[in-house]
Amino acid sequence: MTPFDIPWFAVPPAVAALCAMVMVARIDCRRFEIDPLWLAILALSGTGAVLLAEGARAFPGSLVCAALAGSVTALVRYLRPGRIGQGDIGLLAVMGLIAGPDLLPLVLAVFVIFVLLTSAAWSRARGKRLFRSMIPAALPAMAALAPVFLWRILWPPQGRVADLLSAETLTLAALVVSLAPGLFMAGVWTGWRACQRRITR
Repeated sequence: MTPFDIPWFAVPPAVAALCAMVMVARIDCRRFEIDPLWLAILALSGTGAVLLAEGARAFPGSLVCAALAGSVTALVRYLRPGRIGQGDIGLLAVMGLIAGPDLLPLVLAVFVIFVLLTSAAWSRARGKRLFRSMIPAALPAMAALAPVFLWRILWPPQGRVADLLSAETLTLAALVVSLAPGLFMAGVWTGWRACQRRITR
């Protein structure tokens, strides 16, 4: 399978998953809350798109990643109460579910970088010390997850070895590389302006 050579019936759930990512991040930026309905839509549509693109063999690994990511987040929340919200446990579990074992390390690495940048921006906007402000975790999470999700849907594993330097592959790689910072900066700018209009927490 080559890049972009995916079944047409995987497109609707993929589009629904991307829309759900936007809504999850938007609601968290506005209310500091992970909306369970949109998170469930993201989990179902994202998993459905991956299964349609890669087949049933993708599910066990994704399920293990979801359980692992959710469990570790729950443990961190138990050990450091007040730092992580209840909804963040489900958020990280869904990230593991959609990214899968091959791409989860990449998603988490980008997520950590974006968390630090978001915390710095929010702290500055609220007039607080660096990394001392609450942040909407869904913004860096979705900015990190969306490009990797597209990578997984548009370029399934069996097509990632062949045609590595083809025009289609390079175009897809450029899309993925540019999309994450673009989504992140758009979210940070929106959140920055929203923070400046609120009373600091």
